[in-house]
This record gives sequence, C-alpha cells and structure tokens, in this order.
Amino acid sequence: MKNTYSENAASLLIVLAGVCWGIIGLFSTGLAQKGLQPVQITFVRCTVAAIVLWTLLLLFDRKKLLINPKDIWMFIGTGAVSVVCFNILYFLTMQAATLSVAAILLYTAPCFVMIMSVIFFGEKLTKAKISALLLASAGCVCTSGIISTVTGSGLNGFNAIGIITGVGSGFCYALYSIFGNVALKKYDSATVTAYTFLIASVTLLPLCKVGDVADKIVTGDILGTALMLGIISTLLPFALYTAGLKYTAPGKASVLAFVEPMVATIAGVVVFNQQLDIAGAAGIILIFLSIVILSTKSGGKDSNMQDGINADMNEDKTGNEEMLDVRDNAGNLTGVVKARRLVHRDGDAHATSHVWLVRRNSNQSGTGVDILLQKRSHNKDSFPDCYDISSAGHIPAGQDYLESAIRELKEELGIEASAQDLHFIGMHDGFEKAEFYGEPFVNHEISSVYILERDISDDGFKLQKEEVQSVRWVDFDECVDMLQNGKLKHCICMDEIEMLKNALSKKTED
Repeated sequence: MKNTYSENAASLLIVLAGVCWGIIGLFSTGLAQKGLQPVQITFVRCTVAAIVLWTLLLLFDRKKLLINPKDIWMFIGTGAVSVVCFNILYFLTMQAATLSVAAILLYTAPCFVMIMSVIFFGEKLTKAKISALLLASAGCVCTSGIISTVTGSGLNGFNAIGIITGVGSGFCYALYSIFGNVALKKYDSATVTAYTFLIASVTLLPLCKVGDVADKIVTGDILGTALMLGIISTLLPFALYTAGLKYTAPGKASVLAFVEPMVATIAGVVVFNQQLDIAGAAGIILIFLSIVILSTKSGGKDSNMQDGINADMNEDKTGNEEMLDVRDNAGNLTGVVKARRLVHRDGDAHATSHVWLVRRNSNQSGTGVDILLQKRSHNKDSFPDCYDISSAGHIPAGQDYLESAIRELKEELGIEASAQDLHFIGMHDGFEKAEFYGEPFVNHEISSVYILERDISDDGFKLQKEEVQSVRWVDFDECVDMLQNGKLKHCICMDEIEMLKNALSKKTED
C-alpha cells in the first residue's frame, strides 16, 4: 500500500514552498521602498542565499562543493544567464504591474521549456502541449489588462512594460531547465544551487553599487527584510520543495506549487490593496490549467520547470531521461518517480525484470539444462565486465514487468518473444551495496523472474554492444559450481539461482 501519511506530508511541504515563494513581494517591495533597484534586490537575494547555503555545506557536507572547473559554464548558465535575468525582470514586473501579474507571468516558464524542448531536444509537439500553450497565451492576455482596458472596467489597465518584463522573466526562468538539466546529470541539486547563487552574486557585483546597497540596508533598517528575502523566500522554499519531491511525483508537485501565484495575488490584494478583476482571475485559472495539462497529459515526464530545477537526471540507452517508479518494500507503487541514479544513490526499492534463457542438453547427471549468461559491457555504470542474468533491465516509470522483459530481450539479445513464451517463476527481492567510480551504489531490486526456453546458437544473437560484451551457454550445474567457488566474476544473487534451480527441477518433472 502507498504511504498516505508520507504523501500527504510531502504535498504539504510543496504547498508551503509555494507560499514562501508567493510572499516574496512582501520583502522585495520593502527593499524597493527604501530605494533599492531591481538589480540590487536581485543581488541581495542571491548573496544572502549563497552565503547561508555555502556556510551550511562547508560545515556539514563539503564534498558537495567539489566540481570540475571545466563544468563552470553550466553554472554560468543557471546563475548569470537564468537567475540574474529572471529575477531582475521579475522585480521589474512587480514595480510596473502587480504582484499577481508578476507571479502569473513567471509561470509561463513551463510553456517556454516545452517549446525549447521541441526545438533543441526533438520532443514531440502533441495536441496536449499545443492546448497548454494556447491556454497559457490566453491567460497572459487576460492577466495583462488588455481586456479590462477594452471593456472599460479599468481596474488593472494594460501595462505593456509589465507584460514584456513578466513574460521575459518566464523565458529566463525556463532557461534554468536547459542548463540545470545538464548540471543535474553530474552534480547534486545542493551543489547546483550553491554555485548558481554564487555565480549570480559575482555577476551582479559590478552592476549593483555594493556600497550603496549596504548603506540603504543599514540606514533604512531593512537588514531583517533582506535576510528574510534570501532565506524565507529563497532557500527555505527550495529545501521544502526538494524534501516534498521524495514522496511526490514531479508533475503533481508542479501543480501544487501553483499556490505561489495564488498567494502572491492574495498578498497583493490584502497587503498592498492591488485590485483583481474578473479577467485577471480568469487568466490565473487558464495558466493553471495549462500547467495541469503539461503535468498530466504529457505523462509528468516532460521538461517542465520544476522537474528541470529539482530532478537529478540520468540517461537510458536511447539518450532520454530514465525515470523509475519508487516502490515500498512490498513492491507496491508509492507514487514517487525518480531518476535512476538517485534511486541507486538513495537505495529506493524499484522494479526490474529478469529473464533466464535455457535450453536442453545431453547431461544426464544433473538438471540437463544449459543457461545463457551475458557478460556486461566494460562501460556499464555498475558491475562492468561481470557475468549476469541472460537478460535483465530496469522497468521505466509507468511500465510493467512483462512488457519490460519482452523489450529487454529484443534490445539486448535480439530475441523476439511473446508473453506466452515467458514462464513466470516468482518474485525476487534483492539488496546489495557497492561503489562504482567513487559513487555509492545501493541496489534494492524487486524483480519478476521468468524462464524462456529457446535453443539458439552462439552466433544467433544480436547483441546490444553498449550493454552486452558477449554471451555464453553454460551447463546449469557447472554454472552453480563456478558461482559458488568464485571461478566466475559475476553479479548474480545466489538465492535467485536457487529459485531457478527449483523451477527447472519442477519443469523437468512436468
């Protein structure tokens, strides 16, 4: 069963993160009223966040501050290109329009990510994505005040500067996903965030007149406001959102986080007496619906903004992001979807399919069966050059055991098989800890195990060279002896071999 308590608590954390982001206007407006310009407010936000995060990592987890100098371009992209630009434009929108307009237009970012993913990464432009884009565009029109101006209601009024800067903030925010996805394939999210804020602060340093900023903060008695901007509306929501993602699917999380513009709207109306007309409210709803569509109709796997910032990515055999369903210890789905590398880092239970290929032999003294072993590629991220099960693979999020088993047979060995060809012999719960390439590897596999009887000659296989070096038929009893006595470098669980032995004995009797 799903851990409902954990899921509910995680949802609450994400909502609280949205609230913290939503009240940023309370602090930024206070700084603006004391004379700080948008570029200076951005500098204050990034610098406070950088100092606090770097201090915490230096004290408690210094390893996360180690990076390859050649990768600095990634953080220039996330920090200088994205964070600096979107923050400045965001604060400009707050000044030119309202808190609600700024927050709503920032949430056009998922649509920009969608467009860029189609252009740069070859993602398909589906009907759902087109619908989301049209809804978001209509929402921007409603929020902009054009309708109010045309109808003469005049509550908001059209503000061209505010709309341009608002949409620009959404575009620059979306760029974080492009650079962030690259960085997160190699580094922890805390590492990416720490260097992002550091680079952003350094970039802004010559632009913001630090002496003037310090003087205004001290004389204006707004040090507390500056700290709250950097901690309450920057670092805290990031920590809450990341913690919430542990038990929440990214698509659901992105929808829950939409509480941000709603809170911003409420803050604008209640605290600053900003007005919201019917058209503006309709705009909020339309953009919200566009995010729902991107999060659900696209399967929750598209490159939406929050996925890009918080999900640590891994690649499957085709170069796409390989995401796995996290399961509980009984094998039930938890509703959490995580990248494969994170699953192995955290030791989460996940599903795999195992297929043992067997054929009859003339050995009358034992089981009378050969089994096929595959030798894993030298470039595998775990257990390279080891002998393994005939065919095995992780089950991508949303797929099932049998479907994965049939696919892996075709991809790894070139074997066509149907569901009727595979004989299910049971579930295997395996757990092991290791280290590869300096990284911890915790493997908790819940596997559906099958037997496929097929007499294929050694040259009858079409091996996927990226995964499999070679294959060899071995008499089952000889194989057991080699595994038990260390005559074969392997990564096969011996209790699964016992399961296979019992199944083969029963099959022989039948």
